[in-house]
Amino acid sequence: MHSILFFILFFNTTPEIDFEEPEPYWIPVVESVGANLLLWSYNHFIYDRPFAEIGWDTIKKNFETGWGWDADQMRINMYLHPFQGGVYFNTARSLGYGYWGSLVTSFIGSVQWEYFMENEPPSVNDLIMTTLAGAAFGEVFYKLSQIVLDGKENEGLWKKFMREGAIWPFNPSHGFNRLIYGKTFDIITVPKKNKSSYIIDFSIGRNNIGELTPTSPRFLLYKLGVLHEIPFFKTEFLTPMDSFFFYLEAHNEFEITHFRIDGILFGKQIYIDKNSGLIWGLFQYSDYEKNDIYKIGGISLAPGIIYRFQTLNTLTILSAKLGYLLMGAANSDYASNYTVGELLDTKDYNMGNGISAKIQVSTLIAKTFMFSCLYRSWWVHTLTGAPGDEFIQFLVPSARLFFWDNFYVEAQILFYFRQGFYTDYDDVFLNNREQRVTFGGVF
Repeated sequence: MHSILFFILFFNTTPEIDFEEPEPYWIPVVESVGANLLLWSYNHFIYDRPFAEIGWDTIKKNFETGWGWDADQMRINMYLHPFQGGVYFNTARSLGYGYWGSLVTSFIGSVQWEYFMENEPPSVNDLIMTTLAGAAFGEVFYKLSQIVLDGKENEGLWKKFMREGAIWPFNPSHGFNRLIYGKTFDIITVPKKNKSSYIIDFSIGRNNIGELTPTSPRFLLYKLGVLHEIPFFKTEFLTPMDSFFFYLEAHNEFEITHFRIDGILFGKQIYIDKNSGLIWGLFQYSDYEKNDIYKIGGISLAPGIIYRFQTLNTLTILSAKLGYLLMGAANSDYASNYTVGELLDTKDYNMGNGISAKIQVSTLIAKTFMFSCLYRSWWVHTLTGAPGDEFIQFLVPSARLFFWDNFYVEAQILFYFRQGFYTDYDDVFLNNREQRVTFGGVF
């Protein structure tokens, strides 16, 4: 995120929200039920998934059994369920409701899915990730769709069509509501005073995992970062996710390996003097990452600060957040030895809650060289899986050289650490490193 903050002198403007009167609340609720029926039909009729074999007897059993845990893949629980929650969220958000009203829709959609659309007992982890992480996903995708839809009324039909089609893959609820309300080709034009800032950072490169040898694993990688609403251009953050950072990373054939959302729920900026300032507040971040050492995912709430100090030729930014991990998942060598509740099924990771932390310091020199160091950690205390604790750390020093104003070449070394402390098994200590060189631009 810091690399994008350094471009506060080079930013574009885009709308933040769509100023519409809310439609009756029963409409997004019905739409969320419709989204569940559509997803259930896909699982039942096309893929014939066992969990989609439902009836009145399975619904009754779910109510009798009550809440527990599930054994889905980590990718489903920590990435796809939040995406599903974002679909519910945007049935309300795109009809004029704010963050909290839309979060309630995510909750309603999740509860309806857990009780009625699966023949497995409702799971606590799904409810948390679909509701809370789903709200984070949904708000980010809503504001990103507003960026895409911002245009001029005299644009050609083809350009309007391209804008509209671009939002459907990540925000189908918004696209659907614009379609049924006859606004498919309406351009969102927000007055300049209501526009917000955004910056996009995209890069492509190669990596090397482990030792630098001819046989070391190497991948083509793609990185996309979006900073919405530059923090130091606001004095107060009055609505959730006023400012957020979205990061997506994929390897080879666009396999997603990192997906992060980090936003401020509320906070305030304190001006120390003309060269320095401090933002404090409550942040939330959702993570999903995987590599050859660990897989981690979860949703956290964290008090934190962002501090900047500027001189004539340098700009330094420090951010620090220490949070409560509401729901987390980390891979474990022993989790498969334990069945999950009444499912009599297993999974390859532990789930629980714990603590997470993020610290980053970056310095830009003469708008040409940038040096940065990022540290992130997660502690997951097992609530389901192999009894014990998972401790994961991630350290990334990097150097970036800018040329032609907005373009850069960057070198990074990534250090991965995983420690597992178990009640009934030997502890696990693993580490690895990765080297990267990427070329990109900030726009």
